[in-house]
Amino acid sequence: MVNDVNVQNKNVQAFLNVIGKFESNNDYHRLVGGGTAQNLSMHPFDPITGRKKVMLKIVDKKTGTYKMVPTTAAGRFQIIFPTYKRLAEKLNIKDFSEASQDRIAIELLAERGVYDDVIAGRLNDALTGASKEWASLPYSTAGQNPVSLNNVRKQYELNGGTYA
Repeated sequence: MVNDVNVQNKNVQAFLNVIGKFESNNDYHRLVGGGTAQNLSMHPFDPITGRKKVMLKIVDKKTGTYKMVPTTAAGRFQIIFPTYKRLAEKLNIKDFSEASQDRIAIELLAERGVYDDVIAGRLNDALTGASKEWASLPYSTAGQNPVSLNNVRKQYELNGGTYA
């Protein structure tokens, strides 16, 4: 169960720092493809802002060739607008602030069934599930060049993460 005490858990913080490092270099203002969101009062790709989706080049898993896909990924965890909208409603979040982005990332870990693995320090199990959400993580099949397990382990340990 996600609660405020667990959110402060050193393994949760280390794991969030790992995701953030490889998704955006821990930049809460990062826009997909480069650029910066100046205003975090709402998701940068909210239709109210008028910002268009960004085209991202990825590897097509079937053909091995590159293709362009539209995305609205933004923030420290590169959260897409539909995910933000769904979880903002669920969690009663009113902005795209740093705290809101962290809360959404934690909820995504819970939805992927790996939050308890993160708390317990079962890094490999946590990565297996989280890689379905974040393309930069090992085991991701999104076609966006995931980082190595060794790099993740180094970052996790540098951020104080412990193992089961």
